[in-house]
Amino acid sequence: MYDYYVYELADPETGKTFYVGQGQDFRLNQHGKGEKNNQDNSKKIQKIRDIEARGDEVIRRVIGRWKTKKEALAVEAVLIHWVYGHDELTNQQSGHGVDHVREKDEEKDKIPGLDIFEDIEGAYSKLHEHRRERFNIVNKLQEVKELIEKEENIDLSDLDLSNSRFTKMYYCLKSCNLTIGKTHSGTENYFVVVEALSGKKEDREYIEKISESSALESKNHGEYAKLMSQKKIIDIDDILKTIRVIKEEIEKAESA
Repeated sequence: MYDYYVYELADPETGKTFYVGQGQDFRLNQHGKGEKNNQDNSKKIQKIRDIEARGDEVIRRVIGRWKTKKEALAVEAVLIHWVYGHDELTNQQSGHGVDHVREKDEEKDKIPGLDIFEDIEGAYSKLHEHRRERFNIVNKLQEVKELIEKEENIDLSDLDLSNSRFTKMYYCLKSCNLTIGKTHSGTENYFVVVEALSGKKEDREYIEKISESSALESKNHGEYAKLMSQKKIIDIDDILKTIRVIKEEIEKAESA
């Protein structure tokens, strides 16, 4: 028997699936155990509480087994997005490889990077532009922009939509830009970096110089720098924390 499996949780009253996951060993049976006292208020946990409160038990069933985790993750993503629809489930995460899975409500759309086109000219850019719209990147970053401006008391630039792979905004410091952005993917990952003001030699050299005496790491010959120990930035708290650390590192480097 293969180790990795994909499973779903369903409401016994309606038979409707409300969660899809993948795992191994006893992962499936861990759902619904002790959830009444769980401090997590996610949609999944609340649904389990509602089912248990009326005296029912959550239906737990394995959909299939696979040899590798990679295979199980792929099937999980297809179930979440194409079979059930992410909006119809309580899953917080979109699943791995979601960029390459059709959404349930996109059945009539031609999707760049997924469907087969006779004319592939510009298909790469079209794919990422489609993802910007599909994953609501502009609205997400607009909300982030407003929160940063309020918390940091600064004025950020308008959103820069010129690059098909990512959307960004920036705050101009004295000799560089503090840039916040997001790639066009379904995962909640943001980036916060220091960018050279231009492609000029002196601007790139400034980035390299402050990186030599700080916790910043210069990339692409001074095009930009990021924190050496940077972990994933997944929400506004992470973004604000990273902004403050980077500003402190720049101040230390300039006074060194």
